Amino acid sequence: MGDYHAAINLMDRCLDLNPGNLSYQISRCCLLVSIGSFEGAVIGFEKVYDTYFDDYNLVKLFYLKYGQALQRMGKYDDALELYDEYLIKYEEFPKVEIQNEKNRLILIK
Repeated sequence: MGDYHAAINLMDRCLDLNPGNLSYQISRCCLLVSIGSFEGAVIGFEKVYDTYFDDYNLVKLFYLKYGQALQRMGKYDDALELYDEYLIKYEEFPKVEIQNEKNRLILIK
């Protein structure tokens, strides 16, 4: 519905109840990207970074939105490195969306 601030507050309440839930953590970071709070999103993504998770949709969302936040902050090389990591590390996962985002970044860089 576009009420990102209310959604972030809801994610905060969910995380208060279940602080280890990766879906909530990543969703909150994605919402921060949506409102332009890229630094806050990157801080959140960095907290999740070393966590092992194998759900394809969650992994893809993490890398895609984390990379986009880095791009918006002008950290193009960091974003490219992140996309390359996904493309190498998760060889069994589909690559189209991440590869497209990487290609788009290369064109604008």
